[in-house]
Amino acid sequence: MAKQRTHAPTPYRRKHVPVRAAALVIGVVGLAALAMAIAGPRRLRVAALAPVGDAVSDQAEKLWLESRPLRVQLGRLIQEATSESGREKLVRSLQSWIGHFKAT
Repeated sequence: MAKQRTHAPTPYRRKHVPVRAAALVIGVVGLAALAMAIAGPRRLRVAALAPVGDAVSDQAEKLWLESRPLRVQLGRLIQEATSESGREKLVRSLQSWIGHFKAT
């Protein structure tokens, strides 16, 4: 009869996960450095990074404009939290909000 092969126990596999992750990160960084060395930083910027930046910049600008009311509201909260009475009011408001979600 032939011997059946068994896999290594789970703790052994878990022990080597950080080593594998580190090797993967080192490999990716090495490949990126090799690509930059071969192509050159200017060519890489023009051919790869600029089109991505152009595609994302429109969406980023739109999100920035849409988030203005939220940014203003957060600014007011931070400004109110600088005084003692403002902090107490903020704590009561947060406690009420948390209580609302605990009740549901």
